[in-house]
Amino acid sequence: MNKNEDLTKQIKLMSVAEMNDLASEIKKDMIDTVSRTGGHLASSLGTVELTISLYHVFDSPKDKIVWDVGHQCYASKMLTGRWNRMETLRQYGGLSGFPKRHESAHDASDPGHSGTAISIAYGYAKARDLSGGDYSCVAVIGDGSLTSGVALEALDAAGESGTPLIVILNDNRMSISRSIGGFSRHLQKLRTSNIYKNFKTNLKKMNSPKGVHRLSAIRDSLKYKLMPRSVFDELGFKYYGPVDGHDIESLTNTLRFVKSLDQPVLLHVITQKGNGFAPAMEDPTKFHGVGKYDPVSGATIHSDEKTWSETFGEIITELASKDDRICAVTAAMGESTGLSEFSKKFPDRYFDVGIAEQHAAAFAEGLALNGRKPVVAIYSTFLQRAYDQMLTEICLQDLPVIFAVDRAGVTGPDGETHQGIYDIAYLYSMPGMTIMNPRDRKTMENMFRLALELGTPVAIRYPKNCPGTFDAEPWTGYPQVIKSGDDVLIISDANMLSECLKCAGEMETRVVEGWKPQTYAVCDIGILKPLNMEFIDKCLEKYKYIVTVEDGTVYGGFGSRIAARAAETGRCKVLNIGWPDSFIEHGKISELRAVYGMDSRGIAEKIMNFIGGRS
Repeated sequence: MNKNEDLTKQIKLMSVAEMNDLASEIKKDMIDTVSRTGGHLASSLGTVELTISLYHVFDSPKDKIVWDVGHQCYASKMLTGRWNRMETLRQYGGLSGFPKRHESAHDASDPGHSGTAISIAYGYAKARDLSGGDYSCVAVIGDGSLTSGVALEALDAAGESGTPLIVILNDNRMSISRSIGGFSRHLQKLRTSNIYKNFKTNLKKMNSPKGVHRLSAIRDSLKYKLMPRSVFDELGFKYYGPVDGHDIESLTNTLRFVKSLDQPVLLHVITQKGNGFAPAMEDPTKFHGVGKYDPVSGATIHSDEKTWSETFGEIITELASKDDRICAVTAAMGESTGLSEFSKKFPDRYFDVGIAEQHAAAFAEGLALNGRKPVVAIYSTFLQRAYDQMLTEICLQDLPVIFAVDRAGVTGPDGETHQGIYDIAYLYSMPGMTIMNPRDRKTMENMFRLALELGTPVAIRYPKNCPGTFDAEPWTGYPQVIKSGDDVLIISDANMLSECLKCAGEMETRVVEGWKPQTYAVCDIGILKPLNMEFIDKCLEKYKYIVTVEDGTVYGGFGSRIAARAAETGRCKVLNIGWPDSFIEHGKISELRAVYGMDSRGIAEKIMNFIGGRS
């Protein structure tokens, strides 16, 4: 077997035993490779047999297989000509950790956020119908993603249409945290039905579509007499399952059957996150998105550096112990956002709403309207989905909702769909929204205290890793000059402060022929919106040049507001530095900063070109 080749045609010729051997080999290599690259291990291990069965039954890339989110795509990459490149997974210039159409024709879309697969596959199906095509369209979506509003909207529309479409519900009882809500309870009823268990056993023995059709007819006649119809039946989908997602024989038989149906079908498949690797099965949350680890014991290689998520969790838990109006809201990421301890200490004030960011924001609105102080912890890239509720409901009513915007700025290996570089711009467009960016633990604590006192919408943004403590006076709510200088002022958000301080030191000691020496001041802006215009006006008077640096897009950030103010007054020259107006690929943060001129050296070069300060 040549691991450089597309293996999907070979899989079609394999026996069940050969496919099982292939699954074992994939899992072994995946565990070993991801131990060095990091990545979404548990999800991908859980869908190896399902992936093999899909390629055995369906004719990809003619048939369209759409993976929701993409956390579970590693086996697909390995089987479609990318196996020998898995060592480059999530590395700069290497394979993406998500499906990418530019990598392979088998990748039907470029996902990254949850809940969209059914909509995309339904769109494929309607386009097929319009052109008279004869291919299958398949959406693979997890039970956690099914709580997303867009997934329910898609089920409603696709079921009503009657268009042939196959939705495979990959039910592992989890999103990132444990799945919650009414859908989770409904799926549990379907999982535990004795009728379904018996028919699952019989389905395994039926080796022909004709036989499966007969069994299906008998099953349906009994199902509706002995148990209520599933919610999927009510939405217009023919429901089948549950099927053991690690039993290739049952999977392939059932997939052949549902492929033959001329209507919307939902196949319920039960899988186990981390299957084949004991440490990941025991702790699937830990191995959802994991860094480097020992491929035998599963022991992770920890960094001594504390994360902002952990720091946020400590601070909000401490504040909540003194104010029972504080509530915490998260969208299926309680552990990831640092709220584990809060959930244990204050279970009545902790709300995990599932993968439903819009609902999280609107729910927080209701809490705030009734006298609570909700703190909504969501990653920057996922908070984008709640834009409308934040703008037209929370900001419009000037409600005291605090958004803890985790993973703000470039996040690195997860790539385009996960870079948190848009939050400054989209939050800046919301009237009444205050945006803060802490530089260290004490500053974050002071910012949350201030946010609670303000009683208005506030977003406190921070990256993954804490930078340590800066040698500066405690933050009091005003911009702070961390390093003094007379000629050039660099105004930075906290994420970029270390790079800016390093840049200033390098610039002052740089010896370049013909270069006129300058002294550089560095300011931590602290509150990105509203800007302290009294401070900005004084800076425009004092300095010949102002450079703004932010871990966000160069357009629409706080720097553009300072440049506009300079243009109004005719004072000072202003240079805005930020991430370009493009999608930033995956790689280490340090690599990406170097490539895009966002490290100390790149910032220095941009300043030299801007000033042109040669004597």
